[in-house]
Amino acid sequence: MNRMAADLIVRTERPEYTSGDTVYGAVYLKISGPTCAHGVQIKFFGYETFNYLRDKNALNAEQIQDTKEYVASDQITLYEFQDSIALGQYVFPFQKRLPMDLPGSTCLESPRDSSAEWKVEIVYGVEVSLMGASDIKARQTISITQPSLRMLYMKPETLDGYVEVSLMGASDIKARQTISITQPSLRMLYMKPETLDGYIETRTFGLRSWLPFVTTNTDVSVCINSQQFRAGDNLKLKLDIQTDGFVKPKIESILFQLVRDLRITFQKLSAKDSELLGSSLCRTLKRPTSGSDTLRLNEDLNNFDNTLSSEFIYPQGASYIVQYSRLVDIEGTKLVNGIEELLVPLKDVNGKDLPPTTLGTNIWLMYSLKVTLKFQKNDPVDLHLPLCSILPRFQECSDWRRGDWVYDCHVMISDKSPCSVSQEIIESVKFSTLPSFHVV
Repeated sequence: MNRMAADLIVRTERPEYTSGDTVYGAVYLKISGPTCAHGVQIKFFGYETFNYLRDKNALNAEQIQDTKEYVASDQITLYEFQDSIALGQYVFPFQKRLPMDLPGSTCLESPRDSSAEWKVEIVYGVEVSLMGASDIKARQTISITQPSLRMLYMKPETLDGYVEVSLMGASDIKARQTISITQPSLRMLYMKPETLDGYIETRTFGLRSWLPFVTTNTDVSVCINSQQFRAGDNLKLKLDIQTDGFVKPKIESILFQLVRDLRITFQKLSAKDSELLGSSLCRTLKRPTSGSDTLRLNEDLNNFDNTLSSEFIYPQGASYIVQYSRLVDIEGTKLVNGIEELLVPLKDVNGKDLPPTTLGTNIWLMYSLKVTLKFQKNDPVDLHLPLCSILPRFQECSDWRRGDWVYDCHVMISDKSPCSVSQEIIESVKFSTLPSFHVV
């Protein structure tokens, strides 16, 4: 079939969704010449993938990669004609309910000067093609926002392990020592957007005053008024300082550091265990020690003969600073009660939008803000605030290329397709942003 004889477009009613939403959209088709196509088929996709090359300059560099599907479907018939599609302009509405607990869309890759080469990506979308002319396709990606996560530090937990040595050639001669590793435990809570509130981090310091032999207890609080933010926007902070004495502290500077934690998890399994476990991966929240980019955790599973080995890779280190700014000489170096509003841009040092937050099977990408205050005659004091959810920059529905013909299409509805839409929904506000549909 001549590609110029058909024009195929797919569009959803909005570009951004959350887990459990129903995606409404339409496929636009213009046939301007003879064709053997006799229908329209649709496929939904959603997957997480990573590719990590440990040393891109080495001859035999270790390469690690994996893919996890979240939304998978075979080709679904959206509409089928009895004969070849006649000349004309058509629109085929569709709908699809998204699964629950989907990780958010994101994409991040290694900088050019990195010794390792890597890319992490979570992508969702819809693809359509013509039945009888499957080489004619159209595709649109959609953005899934990560449910907001609040991290709570719990009581430290202890992991027990051991170190064992044996003699080569006499493996029955062994020695073993048990070790215990204590790590902070993190609980992550999913919160609905309408229940999101701000976050306050408060610490009390004994600060030396500019007066001799005078020390005051000072409460320093940093407040953010939301738990969700858009990439590229400004994060608004409020700084509050309260002292229990008449002598107010003098401040020299405030340093803001926007920190990204990116972790890749993968497993090394035996052939038997790989077959039993499939692509299931560990989601333990374990952090690296200082100066280390990987950690291994062995877990004995009762149902398997061998040991499951999970490796955690931190491509940019434990905490990577993506943005920083410093304020100096504030109010003549004096703060009475703090600062009402401080702005921190949610961009990297090159002015690019931050990749959105996500917590997937293989990929964990989270952000936090570190605020460092330098008081006169005192050591710097730090406060840490988790940024629960950074969403992608909002896209307007009008930002797509289309011809005038999409406004004058015959609406085609099939009563056989699992993706078909009722006339009542078509006439509702759900389709008000899509051409050729008339909302009642």
